[in-house]
Amino acid sequence: MSLVFSNIDFAYGKKEKPILKGASLRLEPGRIAVLLGNNGAGKTTILRLLLRLLKPNNGQITLDGIDYQNIKRNELAKQIAYVPQSPSFANNPVIDAVLMGRLPYSPYVYKPSDIEKAEDAIERLDLVELAYQDASHLSGGEKQKVALARALVNEARIMLLDEPTAALDVKASKLVMGILKEEASKGKAILACLHDIELAYRLADEFYLLIDEHLVHIPSKEQLTEDQLKLAYGVDLKIKLLDEELFIPYL
Repeated sequence: MSLVFSNIDFAYGKKEKPILKGASLRLEPGRIAVLLGNNGAGKTTILRLLLRLLKPNNGQITLDGIDYQNIKRNELAKQIAYVPQSPSFANNPVIDAVLMGRLPYSPYVYKPSDIEKAEDAIERLDLVELAYQDASHLSGGEKQKVALARALVNEARIMLLDEPTAALDVKASKLVMGILKEEASKGKAILACLHDIELAYRLADEFYLLIDEHLVHIPSKEQLTEDQLKLAYGVDLKIKLLDEELFIPYL
């Protein structure tokens, strides 16, 4: 399943500065794309367009060749799962928050198989001890893991993630990265917005850089250059590889 973002123009108002001009992006099964750019450059806006929370001023978004606007909302919810940067939950147990990912399939009563999927996701995210605690009272990092578990039980073929490791410690970040790579190996298409370039390099198969109002595609991480990073972030960054992992000395 391919999600294609073609020649998109977008601004929040007619008199507002454009966020995107002629931006194009393609998410392919089995690949992890990472979106890089400064804060405020438009990364979250791109996710909102892909979630159909915003409508482009020009251009087209298609899912397997079908125009986004012609796809029913419930069908879209089965195909695309989203993990926000700062998830919030009602005063319900964690397992109920995770089960929300099954709502497109079981809108009235959860099936035993839904509960089994939720329990499996909770175990994968190391949340077993929190399964019946109030999700609204968890730490920021714990909520991020619950949101990812909810996305996993959705079984969508496309995953969109906004800073999925922002509130996580090193151990949890490593766990989440491993899970995302596992999901990609099963054929899912994944797009993640990340601010940590080194972490992004470990995760990505390819990059999209937001430079001014444009998206620049880097087809493989080996093609990422210092000049491209300078254009995206406005500062000089040195790229060094240590055991095939990226190290960027900021000073």
